[in-house]
Amino acid sequence: MSTDTIESYEDRKRRDGAIALMKLLSFSIDDKKHGRVNSGTQIRDKLAKRKQSVQESTSPLR
Repeated sequence: MSTDTIESYEDRKRRDGAIALMKLLSFSIDDKKHGRVNSGTQIRDKLAKRKQSVQESTSPLR
């Protein structure tokens, strides 16, 4: 006699979410291992430089 059950929609969503989080974790571990991480300060500095570059390139000529 078989005792197979069908997975509910909520259970499937929960399982898929857990799998996605595990994949993200494995990516972050790999990134850290290969030095592909930035501190919050580094990210803010890069964004500030990018913003300044965009502002300079879009400002009207005087």
